[in-house]
Amino acid sequence: MLVNMTKILEHAVENHYAVAAVNVWNGESVQKCYEAASELRAPMIINVSGFVKDMEWIAGAAKYWERKYPEVPVALNLDHGFDFDMAARMIHYGYTSVMIDKSSLPFEENVRQTKEVVKMAHAAGVSVEGEIGHVGGLGFCAPDENGNINFSYEEDSEELTTPEDAAEYLKQTGVDCVAVAVGTTHGVYKKEPKMDFDRLAAIKAAVDKPLVLHGASYSGDENLKRFVEGGIAKINIFSELAEEALNYSQNYLKEDDSPKIFLMEEQGLKGYKEKMIHFMKLFGQTNRY
Repeated sequence: MLVNMTKILEHAVENHYAVAAVNVWNGESVQKCYEAASELRAPMIINVSGFVKDMEWIAGAAKYWERKYPEVPVALNLDHGFDFDMAARMIHYGYTSVMIDKSSLPFEENVRQTKEVVKMAHAAGVSVEGEIGHVGGLGFCAPDENGNINFSYEEDSEELTTPEDAAEYLKQTGVDCVAVAVGTTHGVYKKEPKMDFDRLAAIKAAVDKPLVLHGASYSGDENLKRFVEGGIAKINIFSELAEEALNYSQNYLKEDDSPKIFLMEEQGLKGYKEKMIHFMKLFGQTNRY
């Protein structure tokens, strides 16, 4: 069933595990999320980033697969929402959670814009994720004046979260969970990452809401386990899944003398799902319902 994301994250916090938040791009990728969650008896968070062209269609696909897997608790989450209008449209489409990402703005403006989304979303029974500090990497959360989305790597854009800012941000905005910057980055690392577990511990001690980790791909299984042990409840991960999907598709094309487009896509989705299951097990979210 589609549920408010807060319900899923509160259970994760209480039981000391994390939930993978996996990005999708079409109906078939949504299907694989439901299949994996059903097989593992795991809650699932489906992320839909602003670069997806038809976000209403994704909502329709989620509702379709919800009917096939009614036992699976799923949150449909807008990932890195651009603005108030986008968040409002996603709520209208049936998303059960929205993220408003104004982390690249000054603290006061981040708070002001986030508060407006919280007020609207809570009135509709929808949870809100915010971000304080700034996780560097892919710049897709900042479309230019023509609406084009920048996928370039912003190596110096990271701004680590402080416990004081996290506590004040939560107090002023009323978000239901908060993404924090503790050393990970979106996309592929261009330099050696420095995971700040001490910073995470200080943030965890200062706040009473679920914490979210963005940029988990290529961070290493041991580091991700430490983040879960340190109190992270939601882990956004996609780039490694996408790479595995491409590997499976490319291997199929190399090995089959008469490849078919639908079989190539099927193989890609197989790799995507297998990598997803790996991380779901790693995060401890199996057998949770």
